[in-house]
Amino acid sequence: MKGDCGTHRWVLLPVLTKATIEGGWDLKPTATIPFGGGRHSPPSKISESLVTTLKQLQPDSATTVIVIFEEPLTPEKDAILASPAIPRHERLEMFRASSIQAQEASVEFLKKKGTDYFASVKNVEFEEQQIKPFPHLNALVTKATAKLVEDLAEKPNILTILPNQNCDLIAPTPTPPSAGGTALAVKEQELAEGITWGLKYLKIDQIWEEYGFSGEGILVGHLDTGVYSEHPDLRGKVSKWAFFDPLSRELDGFPPFDTQTHGTHTAGIIVGGNSSGVAIGVAPEAKLASAGMLVESAKFSQILAGMEWAIRHQVSVLSMSLGFTSYSEAYEVISNRLIEREIFPCFAIGNDGLGNTKSPANSPNAVGVGAIDWKGDVPSFSSGATLSWYNPINGTFDHDIKPDLCAPGVAVFSSVPPLQGADIYASYDGTSMAAPYVAGVAALLMGALQKTGKAISVRSLIDLIYKHAIQFGDPGHNNRYGRGIINPLNTLRELLEE
Repeated sequence: MKGDCGTHRWVLLPVLTKATIEGGWDLKPTATIPFGGGRHSPPSKISESLVTTLKQLQPDSATTVIVIFEEPLTPEKDAILASPAIPRHERLEMFRASSIQAQEASVEFLKKKGTDYFASVKNVEFEEQQIKPFPHLNALVTKATAKLVEDLAEKPNILTILPNQNCDLIAPTPTPPSAGGTALAVKEQELAEGITWGLKYLKIDQIWEEYGFSGEGILVGHLDTGVYSEHPDLRGKVSKWAFFDPLSRELDGFPPFDTQTHGTHTAGIIVGGNSSGVAIGVAPEAKLASAGMLVESAKFSQILAGMEWAIRHQVSVLSMSLGFTSYSEAYEVISNRLIEREIFPCFAIGNDGLGNTKSPANSPNAVGVGAIDWKGDVPSFSSGATLSWYNPINGTFDHDIKPDLCAPGVAVFSSVPPLQGADIYASYDGTSMAAPYVAGVAALLMGALQKTGKAISVRSLIDLIYKHAIQFGDPGHNNRYGRGIINPLNTLRELLEE
């Protein structure tokens, strides 16, 4: 079985482990096998998925491609960036400057030669504004012909070139009224106590009351279907807003809106208040940088544009409940870059059940989040699998077990837009709800660090959260609970002790 990651071609060999058998096959490409005739032949920079796209492309046609560049940081810059105490704007500027340098030769080539490659293309002209650099991610999007892609791949500092794939919303389902007497009892308890079962389960109210932390000063990136910012629980909490169309253009002049209900619901879980009499948000004093782009799906270029926008606005957390079905190492590279830029990457693992996962949540460094119900059980829809591959360089089998954490994701009560006179609250089931719970916890913890003058890296914060996760199911990291259910209170206590 073969796969690709832009810079390498891979052979995937299954590994029979207990986790793999229980989780099903969700194989990931990761080992380098040079091709083209020799042991030391350079691997192709053109991803195998893009090769397939280009073979199907008519000679007089063009397509949109994603170019991911290498990070050409000097040892001196690496040493500076190793400190979590470096100011955020300085860190981002160092990465941005190095990215511009890495992209320089390719951008110059496209500007000078792009029109020539499009001479035989029907109905599409090459224009400089079609080149969209994303310096904070060290990537760019451009229109290209098959020949242009081939020649572009010869330029320096390019890691991989990929097709502009579709990314789907990880859609939740409304909690059915027939969910049983227990679901009804949970709802009645929420009304009586003035707090959702998820916040109570995670002891968020205890953190608010005993420590006074509620996410103040933290900006959370929220890439979704949009947001209805005039909801009573969200007023004043969306401090940044953008909408990106399928051509990755930021549309100006639109007030915040939600193309569905999904984005408003996830926003409420992160920062919502208690206007209904029931507290819904984990970090109600945090703010959102919310970007809309999804209806049922979006292009990879739209997601990158949203990420670039969020990084530019210096978010500390990035929450996404969306996913690609096919895997590319590019998602792994992007997740790593978020962490290097001190951004907590929090993504829903998917609603396709055991044996499946979504990208980018299944990338090794991303925090992939599964769901639990009010009893602490993992529902059948929550995805999980072991991604396994053979590394021929050192002759070992490697594994990536997903999810990483679990959080409340069943009968989650939160905000929705007013649609045709309907209620402005709803309860949904999905890992789409679990991921913003973890994003909210990250904001809560980061707010505590900021308020107490402490500084640790995002990588260290992730490790600390994993350390305190409450294990259920099989011992250790497993395909249902990951490392366990997130435990904000114990994580906070250790943060404050350090």
